[in-house]
Amino acid sequence: MSAGWMQHLNHVAERSGWYEKYGKLPPYHGIGVGIGAMASGSKGMAKHDTSAAFVKIADDGIISLFTGIPDMGQGSHTTMAIIAASSWAEVFIILRSLLARWHILFAHKLPKSKWIPKPVW
Repeated sequence: MSAGWMQHLNHVAERSGWYEKYGKLPPYHGIGVGIGAMASGSKGMAKHDTSAAFVKIADDGIISLFTGIPDMGQGSHTTMAIIAASSWAEVFIILRSLLARWHILFAHKLPKSKWIPKPVW
């Protein structure tokens, strides 16, 4: 088991008195331990690779980062945008579904232009 589950189970068993109670309760009474796990996010059902990302540089200087990473509050989109934006002077973020498969994280115009980026939320 991963994630330190055995240590957590042993801690709970000690704190709850499980070792003292196990096998000593009246008939039809018992004490047990249960644990469950499930994969969350979209990878369990998604057919696309959520670990993949690619950058597209268009002729007009717009740079787009596409990824299949679902953002559920853990900051995946922000982190990817920060990594990619570390090489560019002006960045604005667009979050939208693209063919319900990839997300465009940000678009960027090369800094020498007079184009002024505006956040789109």
